Amino acid sequence: MKISLGVFEQFCIDHKEIPDDEDKGFVAAYYVDYDENDELDDDEDVDNDTDDENDGKKFRVFLTTKRLIKNASKSNKIHADATYKLIFEGCPVLMDGNTDLDRHFHPFGIYVCSNEKTKDFIFIFKALIDIAKKLNVELKIEILISDASEAIRNAFISVFGEGLLIIMCWAHVRRNVVKKLHLVEEEYQEEVMIDLDALQLSSSTEIFDKAKELFIKKWNTKKQKDFINYMQEMWFSTHQNWYEGIANNTPSQNNALESYNLVIKKEDTFRERMPLSRFLRQCLETVEKWSKQYAYNDKVFILTPTIELQQWTKAYQWAKGNKAVTSKIFEDKTEFYCPSKKEIRAQE
Repeated sequence: MKISLGVFEQFCIDHKEIPDDEDKGFVAAYYVDYDENDELDDDEDVDNDTDDENDGKKFRVFLTTKRLIKNASKSNKIHADATYKLIFEGCPVLMDGNTDLDRHFHPFGIYVCSNEKTKDFIFIFKALIDIAKKLNVELKIEILISDASEAIRNAFISVFGEGLLIIMCWAHVRRNVVKKLHLVEEEYQEEVMIDLDALQLSSSTEIFDKAKELFIKKWNTKKQKDFINYMQEMWFSTHQNWYEGIANNTPSQNNALESYNLVIKKEDTFRERMPLSRFLRQCLETVEKWSKQYAYNDKVFILTPTIELQQWTKAYQWAKGNKAVTSKIFEDKTEFYCPSKKEIRAQE
């Protein structure tokens, strides 16, 4: 089925006015290109993007509410991803948002694009910045959490600048490593994953770098060279920011965002692939529903981590153990060290 860009553009025009109601959905930004030639611009990346499926016609739209945009100022993180199987014509739905200190995801809205190339993600980041300025919402985006998509990463750097932190989703890393376990002798496969899970728990870059070298040394000694080459090429170089200590109070995976994709499919489309025109109307209802959750305090942006009773109890029991704790002070943090297991003092 071909997409009528005229109908698409008219929908955007009809809903582009910013309403007074903070929970009323509107079109924050849109783009339409009627050119039938599906040629890449000189500065567009080919990377791993999919091909355009709509006869070269390009379109992008961002739907949100004023209240959802205000949440963007409450964190320096941004999560980004794309999902499919929502629109009959096969277009991707792009999502971004941030997480609070309880690691709950808070969406900025919904983006529908003809593809998920670098320029599509540039659009979603710039659209967020532009509408935030219009609403006098201050953004301080410093961290991206995503999968290994070069389109997302390149767009993030293009819009927000070089030198910012890009965190690789741990869940994606683990799934991809499992697919490569055939490179490891069968008797070692379980042990490799145990070591990898332990490596992911590294609490700082210094610890990760040391543990990574020990991981490489161990499995090279056991002659698992092909697997180590894969790890060094993929997960110990460009995409190595997948351990817990890469950033304080920051999720190491994108699961919270991906769960929202599932919610849309289950609760809003009932797993039906809607025609684009109908899906856009549904998006307005969806962002309004999300926005009203904050208005009614059904959902709150947590600015202080919640400590559960079970955690308090474990902390109390640990404190009663009278372990000898030492500390090391750095410029921006303090590290504490204590004996492991049942030891009271560190062994000489």
